[in-house]
Amino acid sequence: MRNISIQTTQHVSIDYRLATLQWRLYAFIIDMLIIAFGAFMYYQTVLQISDGLYAMLPLLGWVWCYSLLFEVLLRGRTPGKLALSIRAARADGQETGFTEYFLRWVFRTVDIWGSFGAIGALMISGTARMQRLGDLLADTVVISTESGDRVDLSSLFQLRTEQNYQVSYPQVKQLREEDIMFIRKALIREKRYGNRAHAALLEQLSRKTCDLLGMDPPPDKQQVRLFLRKVVEDYVVITR
Repeated sequence: MRNISIQTTQHVSIDYRLATLQWRLYAFIIDMLIIAFGAFMYYQTVLQISDGLYAMLPLLGWVWCYSLLFEVLLRGRTPGKLALSIRAARADGQETGFTEYFLRWVFRTVDIWGSFGAIGALMISGTARMQRLGDLLADTVVISTESGDRVDLSSLFQLRTEQNYQVSYPQVKQLREEDIMFIRKALIREKRYGNRAHAALLEQLSRKTCDLLGMDPPPDKQQVRLFLRKVVEDYVVITR
């Protein structure tokens, strides 16, 4: 299984697993089933009573723009990708925007529909970062957001049970698992390398986390690590 190291804007590398062709195919199948179900329901509820051209436009938009719509709304995920815990992300670590999602969507015509999936499959199997043509042009990769991380979080902090653990920040449930995993990896790397870049990343993560949780940041740099560690611990206990 291939990995990719994505560098954040703070010049800290985070390792992710690349989504395999099999995972991406399964996600595609799920999406096709959802599209088919949505089209069937629209046909049963709308087209049965109205057969005009304008009545067809929402259906065509649903079928044609499905992947673009959901990747924009769900930050690189379609429902199929969400079910498989994979998502599209920029390979350079920058925020993925509409331009990247649009390029990926446009070139589905070549990668998937125009070649019955052959070009996309060959590109994913044959490129170093498992990218289809749309990914190459948008500089995106499809990564896994799931691994053994839930188990690793629990074992890392040796948590016991919610009954004998005191939660300090119950509002952490507002965070996404993706946020928690990013914090966890940053903590591990800062402890491993201990350089200024990683320390600066922890400080920035601390400020951002406090903004999201509506609280004041730690009063000094020495408490940043302890605060972020506690955030991760609380999240694991509350959500597991």
